[in-house]
Amino acid sequence: MGWALDGFAGSLYSLVLGPAMTELLPNSSIGVNSGNIGLYGGLTVALFLAGWATGGILFGVLADYFGRVRVLSIGILTYALFTALAAFADTWWQLGILRFIAGLGSGVEAPVGAALVAEVWRNQYRARACGVMMSGYAGGFFIAALAYSMLSEQGWRFMLVLAVVPAFLVWFLRRYVPEPEEIKTVIATRKERKKNAVRSAEDRFVLRRLLSPPHLRATLICTALATGALLAFWSVSTWYPQIIRNVASAESLSAEIANHRVAISSMMFNAGGILGYASWGFLADWIGRRKAFLVSFVVSGVSIAYLFPFEHSYTTYLFVLPIVGFGLFGALSGNFVYGPEMFAPSMRASGIALANSIGRYITAVGPLVAGVIATSWFGGNLGIATAVLASTGVISLIGLERNFEVSTYSGSRAVVIGGSIGGLTAALLLQDLGFEVDVFERTASDLDGRGGGIVLQPDTLRWFQERSSQRPEDVSTTTDWVQYIEDGNRIVDRDARSWAHTSWGTFYRALLADFGREHYHLGEFACGFDQDEDSVTVRFVSGRREKASLVVIADGVTSVNRARIDPDVTLDYSGYIGWRGTVDESQLSAETAGILRNAITYNIIPHSQITMYPIPSERGTGAGDRLMNYVWYRNVPAGPDLDEMLTDKRGFQGKVSVHPHQVQDRYVDEMRDAAARLLAPAAAELVTSTDAPFIQVVWDSRASKMASGRVALIGDAACGARPHAAAGTAKAAADAWALSEALTASSGNVPEALEKWEPGQLELSNNLLTRVKAMGERSQFANTWTPGDKDLRFGLYGPGR
Repeated sequence: MGWALDGFAGSLYSLVLGPAMTELLPNSSIGVNSGNIGLYGGLTVALFLAGWATGGILFGVLADYFGRVRVLSIGILTYALFTALAAFADTWWQLGILRFIAGLGSGVEAPVGAALVAEVWRNQYRARACGVMMSGYAGGFFIAALAYSMLSEQGWRFMLVLAVVPAFLVWFLRRYVPEPEEIKTVIATRKERKKNAVRSAEDRFVLRRLLSPPHLRATLICTALATGALLAFWSVSTWYPQIIRNVASAESLSAEIANHRVAISSMMFNAGGILGYASWGFLADWIGRRKAFLVSFVVSGVSIAYLFPFEHSYTTYLFVLPIVGFGLFGALSGNFVYGPEMFAPSMRASGIALANSIGRYITAVGPLVAGVIATSWFGGNLGIATAVLASTGVISLIGLERNFEVSTYSGSRAVVIGGSIGGLTAALLLQDLGFEVDVFERTASDLDGRGGGIVLQPDTLRWFQERSSQRPEDVSTTTDWVQYIEDGNRIVDRDARSWAHTSWGTFYRALLADFGREHYHLGEFACGFDQDEDSVTVRFVSGRREKASLVVIADGVTSVNRARIDPDVTLDYSGYIGWRGTVDESQLSAETAGILRNAITYNIIPHSQITMYPIPSERGTGAGDRLMNYVWYRNVPAGPDLDEMLTDKRGFQGKVSVHPHQVQDRYVDEMRDAAARLLAPAAAELVTSTDAPFIQVVWDSRASKMASGRVALIGDAACGARPHAAAGTAKAAADAWALSEALTASSGNVPEALEKWEPGQLELSNNLLTRVKAMGERSQFANTWTPGDKDLRFGLYGPGR
């Protein structure tokens, strides 16, 4: 309704532009002719569009910080009142100023309204609901044309006063339209973070976020789409009424008949527009977003190229204008269906507003340039000028369509079970494909306290190298050597080899900052799922149910849901555990710090080894700010001794780990005593200085299937690999990237994508599992792990790679 009344007010001005300029130009000592009407009328339209663009950004940002309904109400009042006040202008420049202020308010309706509808209709009907909402604008144009046909004799000033009608909508909005839960949650979470003095990447100013990776690409695509569509639309809609008047004038018809023809032509143009607007969402759901955009572009381009450069009869305009309207309004509708799918709620209104407002700043010159080039190049022929500008817009859209992929998955839903590093990587990549993604983590609190280090391999780092605004060096530290030390800290082998490292918590927080917390749900234990041909429904212990087009299971080596894909997977104990811990680099002796700070360092002892390297701390990634991390593999036979070791201070027996500060003191004391006796001095100092060591059990697990219908299994949930190749997180990331590429190649067919994705990832899993098992056997049992052996290097795809 609001968008319809906005269209009503906007269309009224296009319809009365000619008569208004005819009256006001003499008051400014400017002669009245077709060229000057085009020039100065174009200036007032340009001012309105500039105001529209400015107001769109202003109110869009406010809507993301203060809610949709309140901001929408303020914008509607602004444009309604100042459009009505424009009726009292005495000169063209007074009219232009009032139109600029009205434009500030008009800019609120589309971006904030589209965000509101998208958040209320969070299901498969959202595209259709947004399209129907957008049809209100063409409906408003149609009503304005009808009003003009009936009341034009009252004069242009009376017609502008009618624009005050939308102000009455504010009462309805405030009384009957609730604030969407999504944005209420965003605002409440933001306030809670501020109250607790907690900072997040989501707290950066919203426009800065939109203009930085990973959101920059979506902003650029939406901006380009909006610019082409708006340039074509406003070039046509501003000047076809005057072109119709020129046709009537050439036939020596009266002004009354000319006005009537303008009104009828406008109704025909907007009748096609209503259909184009309302049908776009249905068309997009049927054939996909990209093809729906292409239909709109082609229909617009062909009809404009036929109609405007040449002289036609009034009857021809009546037949072709609805086709032009169908194409142009359809492309505009697509912007407001596609835009909400590209941006998270915390930036949704701002993202839509920014893209369309930049388009409007550029578009503001369209009507003006049409007037100028009509006067300068085409002897006052507005038809040719309009065709040139409109065709430029349409051609740019077709070029965009060929060079930017409009995601097949826009509006589709994905659920990721497991909020660890693999799950977040998958969620970010699916979000980039256009999916609406929700991540469900069974743990009730953030996972960033796990500690421990990660050797960063290319697949793991790739998100930060290609998509994120956070740089790899912001989340990692590097070393230049791989070395082996023995008794007396003697270096027995050293190889120049650069690696990047991070802490588990640092990397987790960085990924979560990029994904955001709006769709990251803690304390939700997924206990099963059912699927049919079209969707998957995930069940949670809490009673919650979530329906999606794709489900990614990334809940680790103890995955509950894995059994639905491969019920025969077992966890096979390797025969040894890893003691893990970290020590502040500054707390180590100068000798130990000097040995360890720029290398991955191994210390091999009979039937055991320890691996050490620096990782970032909360203070930073530079030397002196880092933590020194280690994992020490020690054999523990399966049975009562292992069970007792895995029983923590609370009496809870863990399966895969015992957390820091929870390992029984007697086991910590024994481990420290053994370190002092067995390890090289630097390694012994590191281990014995650890305040809260923890235990990681080394398991083997191998799934024979990683996909079933619309459900994919990634990372440790599919492949529990021993840590010797430092490839666990890399495998999860590789699974996620390969899944993203398979989905992109499948053109929207999720089961087909998973079917093609699975064999390659199973092969990668099997190769990795075979290799790390052999590495573990050499280290812990065969005692053949030898310093400098290149077969023992880190790497997901093979030693050193």
